[in-house]
Amino acid sequence: MTYYLILATVLILGLGILLCLWEPKTIQVPLATTQAPSRGVVIPMVITAYCVDYKRPHACDPLPKRPYDGLTATGKLATIGDCAADWSIFPPGTVFYVPGYGRCVVEDKGKEVKGLELDVFMESAWGAQMWGRQTLPVTLIQYGR
Repeated sequence: MTYYLILATVLILGLGILLCLWEPKTIQVPLATTQAPSRGVVIPMVITAYCVDYKRPHACDPLPKRPYDGLTATGKLATIGDCAADWSIFPPGTVFYVPGYGRCVVEDKGKEVKGLELDVFMESAWGAQMWGRQTLPVTLIQYGR
């Protein structure tokens, strides 16, 4: 009986210490972009994420073809709210609302982004990895130029 009491106490203390040391990671999305639009065309799309991690350059792309400077294909510095799409379908400036991410504007393109796919920008490799690959009902708010 005493053995189990001691074991339970040690486990509870150990768990308490681990919880005190654990720091949850958050993805920062501007508050203004998290509201769903009142109208638009809903399209089921495959959503992935990309990032620029200057501290660990190979964390975002394990085999980069060139050093990534953080600039999008339109020449803008990549930030939260930017996404990459197939420009033959969704030209630059196209605005989407992605559930769980918010509003994004097509500023980039990727050779792997084809058809009904979007690649949303994340600030860290951790955020991009946690996002993974999802099929979501994306709202097309405004078609680009």
